[in-house]
Formats: sequence, C-alpha cells, structure tokens
Amino acid sequence: YWLVLVSLSGSALNMMFSFPYQNAVPLFLFGCYAGLLIKASDPYNPAIKTLVLQIKPTQRLLIPAITTLACSMVIVIYAEWIRAYEQIDKIAHRVETNTFNSTHLVELDSSVYHLEIPSLLRGVGEELLNWQKYRAAQVVFGEILRYWPNNNVALQYYATSLIELKRYNKALDMLDRLRQVSPPGLYWGTIETIKIHEKMGRTEQAKQLFDDLRQHPEQDLSRVQDTYGFLHQKSVDWRLSDQTVYLYQQYQKYHGYDCAVENNMVGYYLLNQQPDAALPLGRKLLQKDPDCVHPSVLQQLQALDSSLKPLH
Repeated sequence: YWLVLVSLSGSALNMMFSFPYQNAVPLFLFGCYAGLLIKASDPYNPAIKTLVLQIKPTQRLLIPAITTLACSMVIVIYAEWIRAYEQIDKIAHRVETNTFNSTHLVELDSSVYHLEIPSLLRGVGEELLNWQKYRAAQVVFGEILRYWPNNNVALQYYATSLIELKRYNKALDMLDRLRQVSPPGLYWGTIETIKIHEKMGRTEQAKQLFDDLRQHPEQDLSRVQDTYGFLHQKSVDWRLSDQTVYLYQQYQKYHGYDCAVENNMVGYYLLNQQPDAALPLGRKLLQKDPDCVHPSVLQQLQALDSSLKPLH
C-alpha cells in the first residue's frame, strides 16, 4: 500500500505537467488503486458515520453488467486504434526503406475516430511527397480529408499531388475547396490556381484572379512573404507597369530584402528601358549580394556599365 501511495503521488505530480488522465486507462487505474488505499485505511481511520445501502439482487447484476459493457467499449476502441496504428506503421516503414508502392497501401478505415490519426497520416504523406510517390500521397491525404474535410494542410498537399500528376482540373476543384476554408492572409490556393490557369493557357482567368487577389486588404496580403513576392513577379511577367513599382514598395515595406524580388525589379527596369533606375539598383544588389544577381540580368547591366564586376 505504501508503494501504491507513492506511485499515485508521483502520478498526481506528473498530472500537473502532462495529461495522462485524459486517457481512459490511467484514469481507470487511478480509481482502482485509490479504492484499494481507501479500503486499506479503514482499520486505521474508522468511519465517523456508516451509511448502509440496500441493493436489490437485480441491481447487483446490473452494476457489473454496466461496468463490463463500459470496459468492453474501451477495449474495442483501443483495439481499433492499435489496428490503425499498425497499418500506418507499415506504410511509414516501407516509405523509410524506399520499398513502398501504391499496392502496399492498405485500407485505412478505422470505425472509431482518433484525433491523432490524421497527424500520423500527415507524416506518412509528407514522406511520400519527398519520395515523389504522388499517387500514394494523394490516397493518404485523401484519407486525412475523410477524417478532417477542411484541413488546410491536407487540402494543400492533396492538391500538390494532383498538380505533380498533371491532373489540373481535379486540382482546381481541390484548390477551390482550399480557398474557401483558408483564413485571411493564406493565399497559397489562389496562387496555385493562377499558376494552373497559366499552364492551361487560360491567361484571362489567371489575370482576373490576380486582380481579385490584389484587391484584398493590405494587412492580409502582408502576412505571408510569398504573397507580395508572387504578385510582384506576375506584374513583371505580364508587364503590368502601373502595379510593379507599387508591389515592389509593398514587399520592401513588409518583408525587406529578397534576392528574387530585387532581380525581378532590375529586370523590369531593363525591360522598360529605364537604365537610370536599373543601374543604381543593380549596383546596390551587386554590393550586397553579388551571387544573387541572375547572369542574364548581370549581362544586361554590364552592357550599360562595363565597370560592373561579374558574379563570383
């Protein structure tokens, strides 16, 4: 009993820093051991008052029946989780040893929902993407979406798998779902949709989405570095001169220096035959980060000023 008391005391201390009693088994054991201690203390702590309950014979059968049913439910739930974990572990092991293929993907159908299952599947799916096994990754992230239909990460990776497989129409459907559930400031779905429309030759649709994105509040567009960077790049690609300088200023305002953005801006000035703007920015970029300057940009700058040094 002394060891049980010490164990429960340590468990109670651990409870202050962790969360074991959110699980069923530790809570069940705590009740059992606490009951043992209370029963063992009766000879040393006599009750001030004894309350006698009259239990009918039918009630005596009902109590263990309910207890057995509850324990059986817990056992079934844990058995389902263990089975799901075993299936996920097999996939993860095959991914790690590079022996995985889509035929090894077993049916990941657990009749009992567990919050950790999508997280475990996400790790497996990310490894599949790293191994460029896009079809298998699509199936894994699809399983996450079965559990968690509006999960941003799963929607993004599912769409990524479809894009890599060049299933653009299906990817657009998935990106549309992602755009609907994404919080303000997260525009990955919109950006990838614009890229797909460009690949499919739908330039007008891409530009319409570009204009819609550009109209979002400044506080949202500035949350993620890639948003203003992408908008600036497309303004250069599409020669939207009325927006390029503004977007460049917005990027600098919120994110400061970026090699790709600076190169795009120098290229924009060169393309629009503005050497008075291109040369100072190019010199500044060469002084700060000479290896950053793209060779084609450097070649054009040297044509304007032969004193500029080449890349290392």
